[in-house]
Amino acid sequence: MLKNIRQLLPEGRPPHGFGYGKKAAKEAAYAAQQKRRRKKRMAIAVGAASAAAVMTWTLWQNTALMLREISVTDDSIPEAFSGLRIAQISDFHNSVYGEENEKLVRLVKQSSPDLIVVTGDFIDSRRTDTKIAADLIDQIISVAPVYYVAGNHESRIPGEYRELKKSMKAEGVHILQNEAEYIEKGGEKIQIIGVNDPDFCADKTFSQKFPPEGQALSRQQQREKNAKLISEEIKALRDEDCYSVLLSHRPELFDAYAACGVNFVFSGHAHGGQFRLPLLGGLFAPGQGFFPRYDSGLYREKNTGMVVSRGIGGSIVPLRFNNRPEIVVTEIVRGKKGILRT
Repeated sequence: MLKNIRQLLPEGRPPHGFGYGKKAAKEAAYAAQQKRRRKKRMAIAVGAASAAAVMTWTLWQNTALMLREISVTDDSIPEAFSGLRIAQISDFHNSVYGEENEKLVRLVKQSSPDLIVVTGDFIDSRRTDTKIAADLIDQIISVAPVYYVAGNHESRIPGEYRELKKSMKAEGVHILQNEAEYIEKGGEKIQIIGVNDPDFCADKTFSQKFPPEGQALSRQQQREKNAKLISEEIKALRDEDCYSVLLSHRPELFDAYAACGVNFVFSGHAHGGQFRLPLLGGLFAPGQGFFPRYDSGLYREKNTGMVVSRGIGGSIVPLRFNNRPEIVVTEIVRGKKGILRT
């Protein structure tokens, strides 16, 4: 009888009750377990690949120096200066891009500037090397006249800053320490104003007029104090009959610059917000805190325009995210007031 039953069943499969149910259940459980393991391995592999891609991209864009072109149109620009190209180097922090900074120098030359402006933190107070900055000046001074203002990092190392100034002056750099100069062309002129950073402590110092109060200030209080200091210097220098270009390290004082009536400002300091998030912009900037208002690009307040460079180097946090280092080249064109283009 058993023999006859086995003949009726598929080969190798015992009838129900002869262990077939348990074996099938084990096989199904094993197959499900293997499937889960494959999914887990796949998820780990995809996650690892994604993390590696993000890390590779982040490391690449941290050193992928770029050139950003900006056009500013304003009917107050003198006709003789329409089309003037100004290359901006900001927050250099002793960076190195290629042997002897050849990548940076190549981009500066490629931008074909009429002027080069350096807007502070040219050296780094934590890893100071004035030779790197001096060597860069030596290479770009032949490209176009260089105008320079100090940032907060220069204020912390007065000895090294004096050494850097000495070498820059020997090269012919226009160092503006609460000073203004005129540039003439075709019978017309513009004014270049440069102000020291409020933290500055070498040579001319704000602290001589405003001694420390012996207490910590809130960010807003410090900003208001800095705005007052900067405004006094600008008002004393600004020629109201002349198109004015201001070089000042700190973008968070834009309201003060606009109130002083300057036409255009070059600034830096914010490092692009360090970590740039889609749709939200920069995450944090010194002097502004989280989600800074002025972190990168073009801004307008009243009749004043301002460009904020994301800068070239880094200091406390050496890593950037979605925030390539840049040289900004701004072309000022006579035309309808208020038009800013990137």
